[in-house]
Amino acid sequence: MLNLLVRIIKQFRSICYFSSAEFGKTCKKYARKGRYLILGYHRIRSPSPDQYMEPGMYVNPASFRKQMEVIGKYFEIVSLEKVCKGSICNEKPSCVLTFDDGWNDFYTNAYPVLKKYRYPATVFLPTGYIGSNRMLWTDALARLMVKRKFDAGFLLDYVKDESIRKKLNKKYNRSNLHDLIHLVKTYSIEHNQEIYRNILMENDLMNECNSDFLTWEQIFEMKESGLIHFGSHTSEHVILTSVSVERARAELHHSRELLLNKKLVCSDFIPFCYPNGTNSKVVAEEVKSAGYSCAVTVRRRWNDLSTDIYGLNRIGMHQDVSFSPSMTVLRLGSTPVDNGSG
Repeated sequence: MLNLLVRIIKQFRSICYFSSAEFGKTCKKYARKGRYLILGYHRIRSPSPDQYMEPGMYVNPASFRKQMEVIGKYFEIVSLEKVCKGSICNEKPSCVLTFDDGWNDFYTNAYPVLKKYRYPATVFLPTGYIGSNRMLWTDALARLMVKRKFDAGFLLDYVKDESIRKKLNKKYNRSNLHDLIHLVKTYSIEHNQEIYRNILMENDLMNECNSDFLTWEQIFEMKESGLIHFGSHTSEHVILTSVSVERARAELHHSRELLLNKKLVCSDFIPFCYPNGTNSKVVAEEVKSAGYSCAVTVRRRWNDLSTDIYGLNRIGMHQDVSFSPSMTVLRLGSTPVDNGSG
């Protein structure tokens, strides 16, 4: 009941904000100051009853189409390369569209809309998953929880940390499953990979792995359009702060070389996206040393020409916060600027 009330209040606030001229004034002001936005999407699809998706991981196709309409009224949609090379619009603020993980619903649901409006976008690929039947361990865990009627007891065989084991006795369901996934994410990446391997093998999920990722054929087709550009999301979607420097370095180089060999990027501009948005000074230096041109985070801020190119701010766009044009405008209009940038 409380969540519903909060949602109604926020929607009312968004309608009032949308009806005013405030957002348009803000956009013109920020355009003159050279500020721009980078938007971050994951999946463009509606969740099905038999498949779980984390709340912050999707936008419905109908909502996405409306977002593209309203964003185009206030922003100049440009490529990531353009803003990274300092080409910023002055009449309207620039806006960059990015999509993480290389899901195949980008091809079916987002790409046709982007073609219609001729909007460029960048898709960050975890290259080890593209063109395969593999699942991210988070998706495998969610699928198994649905299959086991949300009983997390099987994880006790893999998790040794006592503080986490106690939380596994909690009652989970579809509405709070993301709490469990975030809990397991706190475990090291080595344990996550162990869970991934075992839950697929021991619970007969191998035969259910219909790929949710793009194929290389789809990727090459979209590249030919001239609108869709690609970047790295590591090879194995590894959280780089959770592994050794050597492992992080291998992830960065392997993914970069594959993209270059497939001629999906040019050496003069290769963008990178930190998995989960998690980075550090050490990781950022490794990204730079590996030959990447820029890197995006999940820090919700406006960018300007003084923003660190290896720590670019990005606004997460998902259904809960942008399900209507007014909510989309409120999401963008309430995004802060970096402290000290005026």
